[in-house]
Amino acid sequence: MYKIGLELEYMFDFDAFRQGIDVSDIARVILFGVPKNLINLEQKGGRGGRSPDIYCLVLLIAEAWAYNGAISAKAAFPTNAKVQQTETTIFAYVPLHTCRR
Repeated sequence: MYKIGLELEYMFDFDAFRQGIDVSDIARVILFGVPKNLINLEQKGGRGGRSPDIYCLVLLIAEAWAYNGAISAKAAFPTNAKVQQTETTIFAYVPLHTCRR
């Protein structure tokens, strides 16, 4: 985390932040890398927009393999543990061009 006075400028997210972090005025959440499942994505994205006075933008920057679909990606990267452990729902979510909410 980086603070100027009492104002939080930015925070780096780790898996531990999926639950329990409650900073009310986070307006932007940028996720680097595909999470294991949609629940983790929602929990991480849910760190933002906790104040009723702001809207939050969640941006997922996904690895290229995530756009190939579950069967193609898992076949192309059989030794990559992250690819193999990623649930099928994420592969359906990543290529969407519309908001889920």
